[in-house]
Amino acid sequence: MYDEKIIQPDDIPEGARFKGYKDIIVQDIVIKLHNTRYLLAQYETEDGKYMTSQLPKGMTGHWGSTLHSYILHQYHHQHVTQPLLLPSIALSTYH
Repeated sequence: MYDEKIIQPDDIPEGARFKGYKDIIVQDIVIKLHNTRYLLAQYETEDGKYMTSQLPKGMTGHWGSTLHSYILHQYHHQHVTQPLLLPSIALSTYH
């Protein structure tokens, strides 16, 4: 359980006795922005060329796999167009 809230009735009559709680579980999903900065090591070889390490396998561009899947699902299965989709995910870019 990630969160628990106790809710009391609005009007409790005088003399009423507390008898415990009625449990109700409400499931929800939380989508939050999660940026990861990768520091790709760079080396200069003796002949003046540069070597740069690579991003982890399966990672392309500046989008994580979960965000990429979400965008594709929204577009292809929910028919959410780009003008509606982009503001809804509120992306920020760091350079």
